[in-house]
Amino acid sequence: MNAYPNSNRDVIEVENFKINGKFSIFDSTGKKIDSVPYLLRSNGIQLEIRDLATGIYYLRTDNDYLLFIKN
Repeated sequence: MNAYPNSNRDVIEVENFKINGKFSIFDSTGKKIDSVPYLLRSNGIQLEIRDLATGIYYLRTDNDYLLFIKN
């Protein structure tokens, strides 16, 4: 799983993500973020992160995770 651009203010693209998979987003303290709007893409998802506070976040799936930074 890859994310770009990493870091960003509004939207990040997540590639090599299973379209039918589930994901969760956590902040740097481990608190689960309830909802983040997303769009399905051919090889992943596009996350709208403009409403998140500036900081470090983790996107977690059933068998992978990645770190992304919200500016």
